[in-house]
Amino acid sequence: MAVDTDQNAVDATRTNASLNNIESNLGIYKGSLDDILHGDYPLTQASFVLANILAPVIIKLFKEGLAKTLKPDGIMVLAGILENQAEQVITAIKTSGLRLLQQYQIDDWVALVVTHD
Repeated sequence: MAVDTDQNAVDATRTNASLNNIESNLGIYKGSLDDILHGDYPLTQASFVLANILAPVIIKLFKEGLAKTLKPDGIMVLAGILENQAEQVITAIKTSGLRLLQQYQIDDWVALVVTHD
């Protein structure tokens, strides 16, 4: 399942899913985290959650309940984080009851892999 608030991102996801022949296996929706948590889509939790967006948005999403979308044995990957904002995201991770498994960095960009405590 893929959800984004930006229609252009939704359209690009549909195009990429089609090019990779996975469109029949992927529900693609325009919506929000709140929509997911309220059960507006087929899933409210997943074994794998990916958020590739800037740190301030990730932090905001954690305050809105992003951690609830991850199944107890799941893995979440957070990417699109600038190096100088990584610690703020790590604090949000820990505050949400998740723990950092791994941190990757290329140049100024950081990706974090997390799971439940």
